Amino acid sequence: MTASPYSRAPVAVELCGVRIVVPYRSAAEWVAVLGSAQDPATLLLNLAREATRESVLNELVTGEITAKQLTDASYELMKAAVPGFHWWETYRLLDVSATHNVAGRATLAGLDPWALTAAQWCSAIYVMLRENTDDSGRLKFDHALSTPPLGVEDDGWGDMSMNEMVNAARSMPGMG
Repeated sequence: MTASPYSRAPVAVELCGVRIVVPYRSAAEWVAVLGSAQDPATLLLNLAREATRESVLNELVTGEITAKQLTDASYELMKAAVPGFHWWETYRLLDVSATHNVAGRATLAGLDPWALTAAQWCSAIYVMLRENTDDSGRLKFDHALSTPPLGVEDDGWGDMSMNEMVNAARSMPGMG
């Protein structure tokens, strides 16, 4: 069963056998965290409760967990919080929504990232970026969004990096 995009329930992920529960955060908080870090790997640390953050940081320092394990848990967090999208699609939609053009369009459309879940926000941004686009433009956008970053396997799809995908989304007509 797929989680509801309307759910404001905490999201749980596993990190080295330990269940970490991340409290509900608005879409605005997700965008701010990704924008300040420019690295989706730190998402779990930045959205977790302070006590959890300190514990995970201590375990990173002592070598009990690796940076790769933290990164994988952050990807799982994006996947769990935004059902229907791969983690890289979630990352790209959140990232592009912080650009002036997309943020302005979202504001003019009456979208409030403080009032929406990350899943609702990503779904709205996805629809907004595809609207008023012909079939070819929608296919191009969907392909750019869905192609995994280098090193990530997903049914053999492309080999563009995450930054290339974000840039491709930003280069869509009207996204300047």
